[in-house]
Amino acid sequence: MGRVIKLFGDSGGESLSQWAEQLEQYLDEQASVEHLRERQMPQPPWPANDNPMLGYLLTRAQEIAANEGQRTALVWLAAHAWFEGGLDAIHNTEQ
Repeated sequence: MGRVIKLFGDSGGESLSQWAEQLEQYLDEQASVEHLRERQMPQPPWPANDNPMLGYLLTRAQEIAANEGQRTALVWLAAHAWFEGGLDAIHNTEQ
């Protein structure tokens, strides 16, 4: 579990106990990019706090939470943030 805690920069809480085994396997499969998880935010690959896409995603997630509930908003936010992060990585390698 120590490796997961190191990568996420916090204690992991109850969630870590629930997901530690799956996360270890997932992280083992992504060893080639593990060094990126050690970077401090907002250093790439993470966006700056004033990134307009980040602002939109957060604001839209708040709207979804108000209308459809917190779980729906969190799933929407996670999926779209993950997608945008992938697009940003592709964009940055093309430059």
